[in-house]
Amino acid sequence: MVDKEAASLPERPGETHSPAGRAVALCLLLAFAAVPAAALEVSAVALFKSRAMLNIDGRQRLLQVGETSPEGVTLVQADAAGARVVIAGQEQVLTLDRGCPKFCVRGVT
Repeated sequence: MVDKEAASLPERPGETHSPAGRAVALCLLLAFAAVPAAALEVSAVALFKSRAMLNIDGRQRLLQVGETSPEGVTLVQADAAGARVVIAGQEQVLTLDRGCPKFCVRGVT
């Protein structure tokens, strides 16, 4: 014979099986999933045919066309005039022009 009170207890202390507990867990999961990744700062340091030296969050990376950095920046095209990269699904063109607004990508998440 099964004790009804013992059968209704959670298997582990603190474990919740109620709909309210599940709703709270789901809300927490969605809240943390909506937090954006850290913003990347990307600039062109040197440009070559089919390669680019990029500064990504303070680290220099030499990428070939088609290569993706550990930070998730993909080099799509490169020549002496500029580098086309994809950052978080957004395509950007980087050049060696002076002035951060022309060649830095800030706030991309």
